[in-house]
Amino acid sequence: MESSILTLDQQENLVTTNTSTIANQDILLSIKNNVATITFNRPKRGNAMTVQMVEFILETLPELASDPNVRALVLTGNGKNFSTGMDMDMQGVQFPDFVERMRHYFDLGQRLLEAVNTFPKPVIARINGPCLGLAFGLVFTSDIRVASDTTYFKLPEVKEGLILVLSSPYIFTELTKLQAKEYALTGRAITATEAEGVFLNAVTKPSLLDKKINYYLSMLMDSAPEAMTKTKMLIDMISSGGDFEQFSRIMEVTNDAAEGMFSSEEAIYGVHSVFMHKKKPDWNEYLNFKSKL
Repeated sequence: MESSILTLDQQENLVTTNTSTIANQDILLSIKNNVATITFNRPKRGNAMTVQMVEFILETLPELASDPNVRALVLTGNGKNFSTGMDMDMQGVQFPDFVERMRHYFDLGQRLLEAVNTFPKPVIARINGPCLGLAFGLVFTSDIRVASDTTYFKLPEVKEGLILVLSSPYIFTELTKLQAKEYALTGRAITATEAEGVFLNAVTKPSLLDKKINYYLSMLMDSAPEAMTKTKMLIDMISSGGDFEQFSRIMEVTNDAAEGMFSSEEAIYGVHSVFMHKKKPDWNEYLNFKSKL
């Protein structure tokens, strides 16, 4: 089977490659004018992230970080969606393999968020469309966030019988307690207009999205690279109160919650409903069935 991930040689040649020749790739990397752009390229699947896509990003970020010709990173999606989150392939997976598969997805997602959050250069989220689950967490690990006014955001985990463990260290530490509870407990859609000034820097019409991105990039290019890196570190340290032990405790609690979730009956029922049977979980039906056991 042909790989859907670009090799390093292909990445280097991507800037001069015709887009049509790489249309079958799940994730794209281009470097132009000192800006690296990573594009989720599964428009027919909502740009959901596969294991291979996440692994590609994890392998690529250290190279971009050490490349002096790269001064900023843009994350975006191809088509109508930014990304609908992690593509959890659960077809035919039974317990206890289910637990191991869930644990693997969690570990991979956690590493992705940490890698983007600690990337030493400015990261811009170019949010071209709906943004769900793990992708929502990616937005919160980005430094500058620009969305089209047709975009909406969702944290659908509770609808699927899952706990919002992956993104919570990044989302809940930035939102107010009131906002976090509403978004996480209801799983409702949050429009870009509503999110502007809350967790988005700017919202614009789809046709003007690139113009707004270039507006921010032009300002970043006028800033000293090393000064930006150290400023990012300083802001992160001060905004966290410099309490790295507290963040470690947050991660520990998150990991414990995740471990319990992997084998929970709700998670098994919800994930099987959504990802195997492609239907909305009926939690009343679930509770009625459970009460008869």
